[in-house]
Amino acid sequence: PAGCVEGEVLPHAVWEVIKSSKQWGDGHHSYHQIVTCDGQMYYQGVPADPRSHNKKNLAQVKKSLQATFGPIYDYSEPPPTFYTFDRGYATFPSNLRCGTKPPKNKKEPPRVFLSTMVPVMGFRGVMLSQFIKHYKGYGLQGPNMLFTLHITKNSTVEVINSIIAMLEEEGVYYDTYVGDWSSEALMYHQAHKLLACTTASDWIIVADADEFHAYPSANVPKFLAGIEKQGFNAVKGVFIDRLHTKGRLVPIREGIPMQKQFPVGCRLHNSFQH
Repeated sequence: PAGCVEGEVLPHAVWEVIKSSKQWGDGHHSYHQIVTCDGQMYYQGVPADPRSHNKKNLAQVKKSLQATFGPIYDYSEPPPTFYTFDRGYATFPSNLRCGTKPPKNKKEPPRVFLSTMVPVMGFRGVMLSQFIKHYKGYGLQGPNMLFTLHITKNSTVEVINSIIAMLEEEGVYYDTYVGDWSSEALMYHQAHKLLACTTASDWIIVADADEFHAYPSANVPKFLAGIEKQGFNAVKGVFIDRLHTKGRLVPIREGIPMQKQFPVGCRLHNSFQH
């Protein structure tokens, strides 16, 4: 970028809050370090378009990925938008390293990670406290909660500070994505995070901050250990919209579980026009 001061990448006050806690070095989470930003901002260049490669090269890529992640991994060529969308930049303000220690043996439950991206100025930020408590209630640990905060020039220092204070109090890992919002950017940065923090033997819950998964067990790691013993490596659910008893949305109240605030389950999104 042109620089890291007011009016160039971010307002100076915002930059001071979200800049990396230290120089993690080039290659951290597979990002390139930007020297002009005091070494505290990172980016990932646009990869070469594999459509220009021959089938032999693509087969080698697939074989290499399967050797790392297992035979179920299926490499497919990304859509054309993958090579044109804005990847933005990343910073790593948290001093907490992602991930708890992996289990010592197969008798211990597997590690379970939660991955999410949160627009700090959106409605999801208001739900974060409830979101964290919900998944901790299912047995997830703070370092295994992987949050990426979406930052723009319109993000305010007050809101960012309040969210970061909450994450640090809860012992939750977080980094930031600075740039325009898009589904491609969301998936791209979460992929970097997951490849850096998880292994092929871990389970990953992918949930937006307004998605409160419900499980048949109060302990998700033990539940997924049972699924694993049955020979499965994925669990699929369904979306249920939740409303107030009067059939509408109402302001969120702290300290009351979301299911109690919005007890009516329905399939409202089926009525939306896409």
